[in-house]
Amino acid sequence: MTTQNNGVRVSQRMGTVGEPGRGAHRGSPGPPGRPLQVAGSHRRSKEHHLRPSLDHALAAAAAASSKQAQDICVLDVSEPLVISDYFVICSGGSDRHVRAIVEEVERVCRGRGVRPTHREGAQAARWILLDFTDFVVHVFLEEEREFYNLERLWQDVPVVARSDDLGSLVTA
Repeated sequence: MTTQNNGVRVSQRMGTVGEPGRGAHRGSPGPPGRPLQVAGSHRRSKEHHLRPSLDHALAAAAAASSKQAQDICVLDVSEPLVISDYFVICSGGSDRHVRAIVEEVERVCRGRGVRPTHREGAQAARWILLDFTDFVVHVFLEEEREFYNLERLWQDVPVVARSDDLGSLVTA
């Protein structure tokens, strides 16, 4: 059974995330997940506010997955940060791969009516940051991601979604 959440397809039974009209990306999902929900305990008004930004962040993560981004992680940074709600973090194997991931994320987000307010790192393509205000997408070259290790820096925030061993995006 699947439901639509502002253009993001969510499989209630398996917990995978994909784009409308497409199956879960790159193979079968991992262990059964829960229906899409905002991680952590938020008041109803906060949850209502986070809903659109969560849907956009998950769409960006699904777009990255469609370009075979590695180790995709969506973090809920809404509690410690007031300027952004979610971080989408992923890696590419080469500068060309990083650029392809970024182009797909921007294409999908533009199709949803969302454009980045700021973009950094596109020239060198070692760490490209797309700031959509409510969510920020970080696309790293593998070596850069290991060096900066944002997941360690934000280890205390809830993980909303993560790619599994097969590359499918699974909600937490």
